[in-house]
Amino acid sequence: MTKLFTAIADMGCRTEQVEIDCPIHGKVKTFRAICDGEVIGGGCPKCSIERNIKEDEERRKTIEQQEGDPGQRLTHQLIKAGVNDDDAINRFENFEAYTLTLADTVAFAKELALGYKRYLVMFGTTGVGKTHIAVSALALASSRGRTILYTKELRLLREIHSTYNRKQGPTEKEVFAYFSSPEVLVIDELADEPISKHDLSILEDLIDDRNTSRKATILISNATIDKYKAHVGDKILSRIAAKGDTFQIVENDWRRRHQWK
Repeated sequence: MTKLFTAIADMGCRTEQVEIDCPIHGKVKTFRAICDGEVIGGGCPKCSIERNIKEDEERRKTIEQQEGDPGQRLTHQLIKAGVNDDDAINRFENFEAYTLTLADTVAFAKELALGYKRYLVMFGTTGVGKTHIAVSALALASSRGRTILYTKELRLLREIHSTYNRKQGPTEKEVFAYFSSPEVLVIDELADEPISKHDLSILEDLIDDRNTSRKATILISNATIDKYKAHVGDKILSRIAAKGDTFQIVENDWRRRHQWK
């Protein structure tokens, strides 16, 4: 309260204590400010406290209701796993697979989410639903009790790089384990240009580690097939070919099509 009065005084206002008649609490003392002839505040302090308590209780009940709703719990789990708020509502149920390629991709993604497939690669034009399918797979996997994580390639590499020569904080081994440990991992926005040998070795090691542990990985790129192959290299391509499948999705913009409907 002292800080508030100081701030009001700094504005050139004066404060005064007055007694008011509250219809609920009767006569109570309160403070008000006078600024350029205008009265600010002066309400019943007991009513204000009770109102704040009521608002806090309503917020608590809202949170409890959301946490009690399976759909809300799943959305919160996706956000916690790195999915942004807008994409966290994505599900297979609200995605329209309007072409055979998309339908095949969705079917494969569902199998991966349930533990029957190891790798899924989606590349092609933007706006066709690749991220939607990937997040939907994470949602399905999480609903079955599997651990999940969503990241973008640049973030993954930056997190690894940030550990170099660091005296405090997570080590490179700990950060690597963070990305390696989830049962289903999505790496979105693979660059459309080749990366350094060092960064490629990080991706190769991550894929190898997850493959050894029989964990599922989804890779997403907006590049052409040639640029995608040049980016991930022969070792990763070979690993995916043996344990997964690749879908080239070149369709009309699904997001715009969905908005027009």
